[in-house]
Amino acid sequence: MNKSYLLLYSSHFGTSDEVRDWVDSIDIITDWRIQLPQCIFLISESSAQKIFDELTALSGENGTLLIVEYSKNSQGLLCDDSWHLLEHKKRKTDSK
Repeated sequence: MNKSYLLLYSSHFGTSDEVRDWVDSIDIITDWRIQLPQCIFLISESSAQKIFDELTALSGENGTLLIVEYSKNSQGLLCDDSWHLLEHKKRKTDSK
């Protein structure tokens, strides 16, 4: 079953481009989206620990990062596409 995660990281962990490229290359991450600086929304069937292991195998353990599973007990100002991804664990599809 897919889970939604928030990956938050410091600039010492990696640049936005580096982190995006690492995330994109990890097969266990099935989808992702960026809306906030130094934060990526992730979709995966794997545990936060497994994502951490895969990510730090590419990046090393520099800087700081946090991978946390999204819960319905959350609130914020995000666009509809980001909320949809977090809540439904898939991207919105056009209803044409």
